[in-house]
Amino acid sequence: MKRTHLITAVVSLMVFAFALNVEARSRRGDRGHRNKGEMMTRLCENLDLTAEQQAKVKSLREETRNETEALHQRLDELRDEMHWLWSSENPNEDAIMTKVEEMGAVKLELDKIRAELRLDINALLTPEQKAKAIKLREQRRERRTDMKGKRGLGQNKGDRSFRGGPTTKMAR
Repeated sequence: MKRTHLITAVVSLMVFAFALNVEARSRRGDRGHRNKGEMMTRLCENLDLTAEQQAKVKSLREETRNETEALHQRLDELRDEMHWLWSSENPNEDAIMTKVEEMGAVKLELDKIRAELRLDINALLTPEQKAKAIKLREQRRERRTDMKGKRGLGQNKGDRSFRGGPTTKMAR
């Protein structure tokens, strides 16, 4: 019983991460990021979704995008307002805190909508697809964990010898 709950929770998290990622990418456009069509293709291939499942997922994503569009616009407006508040020589603490609460409420609503999307997508999957999704999620998590220590270094920046620089301090 506990294992079933764990599996369901992990699959839900994976689907949520997928939905969140798709939503964020759709807002950002194609600024050097994979396009949403490629991600959907990978999901369909990796989980062997049927044509009917693919159509339902696409429909759910479109509904979610339509539902969240106004919220994203509102969040952008609130960010602009927050920027204006902080640009003042003497920022108004009460106004800033109120704006933080407003932004939090919009973000919470977006999170709820994304969670609903993930749950809806999860409900479409077969037990085998759910198991495979869990495995893929774990692999993705491992890759992210491996990359955490490498953030900020960029390609070969941690290895001075690669750039032709000294690997030890030279004696003067």
